[in-house]
Amino acid sequence: MTERYTIITALLISALAPVAVAQGPRIDDIAPSLSAVESISKPGLDAAALTREPGPTAPPRAPREAAQDAQKQYGGRVLSVRLIKDKYRVKLLKDGEVRVVQVPAR
Repeated sequence: MTERYTIITALLISALAPVAVAQGPRIDDIAPSLSAVESISKPGLDAAALTREPGPTAPPRAPREAAQDAQKQYGGRVLSVRLIKDKYRVKLLKDGEVRVVQVPAR
């Protein structure tokens, strides 16, 4: 009996799903057009500047480079290097103490 209800429910959901999607908001209603962006832009900025892809950023440095920089600055033996957000977390062992230093990733 429950198998019959499961099949009926699945058929109803699959039959009604396209109707719900078709009635949803359209992207044209939500996103402003390019002409609207041009009209609100600041003086000196053109629409091309607002829609342009961002320029290339500096490539991230290798973990080995971050470890070498930390070792030069603080000395000791490198235990580990982990990338956390935009910084490398370098663990160093020096004089029996573990030190954790952060080195920029770029």
